Amino acid sequence: MPVDQYIGGIEHAILHLLYARFFTKFFKDLGLINFEEPFTRLLTQGMVLKDGEVMSKSRGNTVDPDEVLSKYGADTLRLFILFAAPPEDQLEWNDSNLEGAWRFLNRVYQMVEKRYAKAQPGAVMAPETWRTQKPDDHDSTLERERNTAIKK
Repeated sequence: MPVDQYIGGIEHAILHLLYARFFTKFFKDLGLINFEEPFTRLLTQGMVLKDGEVMSKSRGNTVDPDEVLSKYGADTLRLFILFAAPPEDQLEWNDSNLEGAWRFLNRVYQMVEKRYAKAQPGAVMAPETWRTQKPDDHDSTLERERNTAIKK
């Protein structure tokens, strides 16, 4: 304590912060701790909206994550969430954007698969062997561009 970073949804964070601050100040007054605030930094996550309304189990307007994961996979869901909105802003759920993230990841996978395919037609090299291949000029250029993009 204090906690370096508190991350939570705005509706839950209000009460968590109220209780945490109350007990922290109480313990500080008793001399049991030597800090005044329970959290050094705070990030309140935005709400997820569907059709303009806050997604809620009680309203019955949620999206089943198991269905999304079984149809698109976790990477697609992560990509959609990361690019849909910053974490502190509201995120409007959009099935077509989810589909777009899935198509994008498939294009990337197919590009990599095609690049590292074996000479035999239809045979594909396993992903774990991609790194053991000797890079050519195209690979080196792609690697430089990737590193430049990461630095930016």
